[in-house]
Amino acid sequence: MLSGPTAAAYPPVLHDLGIDVVGSSLVRDPRVIVQLLKLGAGYRLLDKRGLLFKYVSTKTTQWVRYSS
Repeated sequence: MLSGPTAAAYPPVLHDLGIDVVGSSLVRDPRVIVQLLKLGAGYRLLDKRGLLFKYVSTKTTQWVRYSS
């Protein structure tokens, strides 16, 4: 299982390397996120504003949306 910044790599490549489960998030609006990061925003604020798409990918079922 892989979770975190490294998990943002293309999941099929990670699956080919032997990682069965990948959990990560993708950016919805890069321009807005860059501006917020310049102001010191972190993951929690970006998530709270709905700017991240969280997902879990497995070897058998890829790109499954995760909702918290």
